[in-house]
Formats: sequence, C-alpha cells, structure tokens
Amino acid sequence: MDWYELRDRLSALPALEHKMEQLLGQIWEAKGGVDALLKKYEQERINTQRIKKESFSTTLLKLTGRYEDRLEKEQRDEIAAKLEYDQAVNNLSYLRGEQQELGERIAALKQDEETFQAELSKRRKTLSANAASEFAALSKEHDEIIIRMTEVKETLVTASRVHTSAQKAMKCMQNVNSWASVDTAQTKGSGMISHIAKYDHLDTAEENVNTLKSQLAVLKTELARIRDFNPPELASIKNISGKNIVDFLPSPAEIKAIIEDVDKLQPALELELHELNKALEQNRRREEEIVLK
Repeated sequence: MDWYELRDRLSALPALEHKMEQLLGQIWEAKGGVDALLKKYEQERINTQRIKKESFSTTLLKLTGRYEDRLEKEQRDEIAAKLEYDQAVNNLSYLRGEQQELGERIAALKQDEETFQAELSKRRKTLSANAASEFAALSKEHDEIIIRMTEVKETLVTASRVHTSAQKAMKCMQNVNSWASVDTAQTKGSGMISHIAKYDHLDTAEENVNTLKSQLAVLKTELARIRDFNPPELASIKNISGKNIVDFLPSPAEIKAIIEDVDKLQPALELELHELNKALEQNRRREEEIVLK
C-alpha cells in the first residue's frame, strides 16, 4: 500500500474512535429505553386484558354504554406502546450493527499503525531541523483535513442509507393506504383477503419506518459532528410526526419531504468533500517539496 494512502487511512482513526464513543453512549441510552418501553407495553397489555374480563367495573361500563369506547382506547394505547417498543428494539439493533461494523474498521486500521509509524520515523530522520518542523506542521494540517473528510464521508454514507430507506418506506406506506382504501370499499364479509394484505403491508411499513427513524437519528448526530458546516434547511428530517390513515406511521408526503431534503443535503456534502480533496492535494505537494529538498 502507498505510504500516503496508508497515512490517510490511519489519520481517520481519531474521527472513527470519536464516533465509536458517541455510538456506545447511544447504545447505553437505547438499552435503557428498550427496558422502560417494554414495561410500558406490558402494563398497557394488562390494562386491555383487564377491560375484556368480566368484572363489576366492566359491567358498569356496558350498562352505561361506555364499554366499547373504553376498550378501543385501551387497545389503541396498547398498539401505540407496542409500536414505541418495536421502534426502540429496532433502533438498538441498528446501533449494535453500526458498532460491530465500525469496530471492525477500527481494528483493521490499528493493525497497519505499526508499519506506518516505522516508515514515518525513517522519513523524519532524513529531514533537517527546519524541514522537520515544517513537515510536522503539515502533518498536523493533513490529519485535520482527513478527520473532516472522514466525518463528511460517514455522513454521506448515512444520507445515502436514509434515502434508500425512505424510498422503501414510501412504497410500503403507499401500499398500506391503497389496501386500506380497498378494505374500506369491500362489502361486509367479503374483505378478508384485503384485510390480511393491508396488515401484512402494515408490518412491513412499520419495519421500514423504524429503520428510517434510526438512520435519521444517526444522520442528525453526524451532521452535528461536522464543525462549521452549514447544511441546507432540513425541516422534514427533524421529526416524523406519525399522522396518517393508520395513525401511528408517517404519511407518504412526510417521507417524500425527507427524500427531497436528503437530495439537497448530498450535493452540499459532496461539494465539501471536493474542497477537502483539493486542500489535501495541496498539502501533499508541499510535503513532497520538503522531502525532496
């Protein structure tokens, strides 16, 4: 491997290790969230089962004509708690996958560190005192450029994942809404197939939206990590409200807005990366001039 290429890879280590620190903190918080939401879901499920059982309070609710409304409320609370719990579990799983992938990248880089340090030591011995000082300053500048490039590249990868997940979620939500319309139009007793199809699409939509939400959280963290970077206005990425025909999932319009925002973000990140590549090339030329003096 070329020495410059090896140095570029190793200079990314601080940025990747910083990302790992933040990731471990997010995983710790996510674990706590999963435990809390599981307890909440179990309690909501108990509340629903309690309403269904024959009891004095249930009898009173039936006599006063409030039983169906109360049962519907408890069932909706249970569904909402289940969706929250599913999202938390999905998010924890996603973060652990990110941790494993990042850990493997860091481990691979550290294996090359000894080779790099030996070569760096040789190069420094051939330089005069003044040249060594200039070389050290350029090395520091180089590392700062690479760290920023790494942050931008990581954000670009996540933005691409968000874009792909948003397109999948859009298709799923369109299917859910389409089957919901069919189910509503069916005459009584003849909508079983469409009813099953709707909920099959609903499960797929929930899974895709959960992944999208996890990726959006990572994207926001990574954008905040890039110092002095002013991305375009990304209002839709800040939150997914969850209002549509199935109540708890975002509408296709909301997901479309996310896709459009990512479409604006990616060129801004690519431009930043282009400028950093130019700065890196200038840095290398100046280093080579010092070495060849």
